[in-house]
Amino acid sequence: MASSSSINSTGPPPNPTPSPSKPIRHENLPPAPRKETSSPGIRQESEPAPVRNDAPLHSPVTRNDPPVSSPSPTPPVRRDTPTSQKSQKELPSPTIRKEVPVAPQRTESNSGLPTTPVRKNVLPKPSPMPPNISHSSSIGHISDGPGRQSAVDISQFSKEGFSHDEYLTKNLGTASEDTVRAFLQLLKDSKSLAAEDLQENVFKNYNEFVTISKEISKLESDMQVLRGHLDDLKASSDSLIDDDDEFLLAAGIEESAPVVPKRMTMMVSSMSDLTSVYKAQMMALWEGIDGAQKMLPYHPKRRLVRESPSFVEVNVSSNKIKHPVHIVLMNDALLVATRKKKTATHSKFKLVGDRCWALTDITIEDMKDTNDLRNAIKIKHGNEFFVYKTEKGQEKQSMLVNTKRATDDMLAKSNESRNKDTYGLPTMPNRAGMKFRASVGLSQSDFRWLAEFTDELDVLIAQREFDGAVAGVEKATVMLSQISLPGAKREDSRKRLDERVSRLARAILMDLGNPHVAKSMALKNVGWLERLGCLDQAKEVFLTSRTKVIRQRMGLAKSKRDPVVHIEELSVIVFTTIWNTCEWFEASFKSPKMTSSLVKWVKEEIENFADNYKDIVFGQGNFQVIADCFKIAQEQCSKLKEVGLDQLFVLETMLMPYLAEIISEHERRCLERMDAIIEHDDFAPMSGEDLGSSTPLSASMVAFYTVMMQFVNNACLIGNIMLYSRIVENVSNLFKAYVNRTIQVYEEVGLNNEQITVVNSNFEFISGNFISRVTVQLQHRFERPIPELETVREELTDVELQYHVQ
Repeated sequence: MASSSSINSTGPPPNPTPSPSKPIRHENLPPAPRKETSSPGIRQESEPAPVRNDAPLHSPVTRNDPPVSSPSPTPPVRRDTPTSQKSQKELPSPTIRKEVPVAPQRTESNSGLPTTPVRKNVLPKPSPMPPNISHSSSIGHISDGPGRQSAVDISQFSKEGFSHDEYLTKNLGTASEDTVRAFLQLLKDSKSLAAEDLQENVFKNYNEFVTISKEISKLESDMQVLRGHLDDLKASSDSLIDDDDEFLLAAGIEESAPVVPKRMTMMVSSMSDLTSVYKAQMMALWEGIDGAQKMLPYHPKRRLVRESPSFVEVNVSSNKIKHPVHIVLMNDALLVATRKKKTATHSKFKLVGDRCWALTDITIEDMKDTNDLRNAIKIKHGNEFFVYKTEKGQEKQSMLVNTKRATDDMLAKSNESRNKDTYGLPTMPNRAGMKFRASVGLSQSDFRWLAEFTDELDVLIAQREFDGAVAGVEKATVMLSQISLPGAKREDSRKRLDERVSRLARAILMDLGNPHVAKSMALKNVGWLERLGCLDQAKEVFLTSRTKVIRQRMGLAKSKRDPVVHIEELSVIVFTTIWNTCEWFEASFKSPKMTSSLVKWVKEEIENFADNYKDIVFGQGNFQVIADCFKIAQEQCSKLKEVGLDQLFVLETMLMPYLAEIISEHERRCLERMDAIIEHDDFAPMSGEDLGSSTPLSASMVAFYTVMMQFVNNACLIGNIMLYSRIVENVSNLFKAYVNRTIQVYEEVGLNNEQITVVNSNFEFISGNFISRVTVQLQHRFERPIPELETVREELTDVELQYHVQ
């Protein structure tokens, strides 16, 4: 039976009538030609593919080859367009009358047409295949059975641990060339069908994607509208609360005042004590600040509110510090005194009054933090303005809060006096306002702001407005320290604020821990965390993130064939990153207590670099390469001196044991070569003119000269003052070993007088010439005398062999 998918169709037939009892009927198809096989007794079995409800899937091989007798197919039209719908109505399929799943039936057919490919994980090949490839339930098994349907299970290719070599060996190890070609065609067709499936899925999911995108856009719009409504609600609530008193007065509603309460009498009786306290404060102020008595004359109601000795005046144009100041806040004025050095007194400096303004004549503004200026306030007086900053964020917030409170109190008293003159009696606020002012000393708007701040802080954290959030936390902390509430309410307020502060700190720490954070953002994050009191956590997170940066960049540096190039790349990465980290750390963490953590971190990173260095360099015996790599590492490490960290000794201390081990191994090899040379030497006289000797020398002496000079040259390449003792000791051992080994041969084997003459000539050359040459070379390398070799020369001067008596 011919497959239904091998017939070209423009779409599903309209209004199909399901009839499960009847198979699919094909019209206008010529009878399939009978194909004879080599085995007439074997019949080919096939199952009709179930008909899908979507567009028919055509074979990539036979989709363009319609049957001979079928009518000329119309061009395929996409089903989701109006044209396709129209064509489906006008042109019903002439070949498929019923589109329902048909139960699998075993039929006998001699047709050579292939079966329809089923679009699942197992993709069958739609075109005829050679008779030696057959389908298997295993992973794409290839067999030589004739007439079977071929398939390949592509799902196994994506399995973890899939090995293409094992797959090919198992399935195509003994296959013929035709089998391999057929399997290649099978893979190509499977790839084509998978691509079509992917394209259909994209078309199918596109509408869902568009719908979801519209929903997200609508949700964002709703959030903006909701945020606007919340802002309007907050503004309306504020206006209603602020206009409460005015509304009551306008309506003619007033609260009755008590008739001379006892508490008023007690307060009047204690006014003399308050006056004496205020007077004592003024006298201490006059005594401590020169010129304060002229600027702040005595008044019975003038009192001290706060002193802030930690401010410094800043140049407005250059943001540079001019001099430290002492700010004194009174209940009606603000005094700024400068510090000046004393010549001969008990204290180191004295305070001199510089400026003094009435609170009603000035405006104090909070300045936004920048990289150059933090925790600063601006005082405006007419057309002049002055900038002062402090290292403590809470000190600034406390000054702002106290100044605002003192100004509000002055304005309230001024309004009270005007109302008293107008109505004859002072106006009484509502009970809530009385209770708050008597117990807290803050304005009603401040109390309302403090109650709503936790919700506002959640919004600021969600919107990542960290600058405003940190400033609000500082302001709220100062208010909570001055407010008088019952213990339970105070603890609840502190707990809610601490929870928000923890969330804010975690969000900032997450940004700081990002390995890709820029320098300016890192400085801002550290500044915010310092103001929140999380400086230690900021330090740990910052250094940890810089460690991740170094590890990540070192991992990107691929291993090179030339170790010098590899070490140069690693050195630049490690020490440049350390240099940048030190610079960022110095700009972010001003406290000297933090420097020890930075030094410890730098030491750990240099130790990690040394571990990678030894694995790359010391695995070979090329002293020139070792010397070049060591020089590059020293040059890069020396750059840290620019940021005040000389860590070259740390690097050298880490690498010296390995260098000493390399030199000792080289000495061992030289001793082995020297033993072999002496053992095979017949001590026949040879010319020593090439070595600068006027007497004949033996072959072992000439060879030993070459070995010794090679050792000295290699040692000088990597020589360091820390290796001085090891190198000189190894050279001395080599000289003594040659002499002792030669004497041992003389005693064990025996030499004639002619050979003894040559040996004595060797000893004379060593003590008189050879040691001096090596000494000069080592002196030039270490820039110091070598007394140890001079001692060796003196020991070997009197060594000679005795001649045999004839």
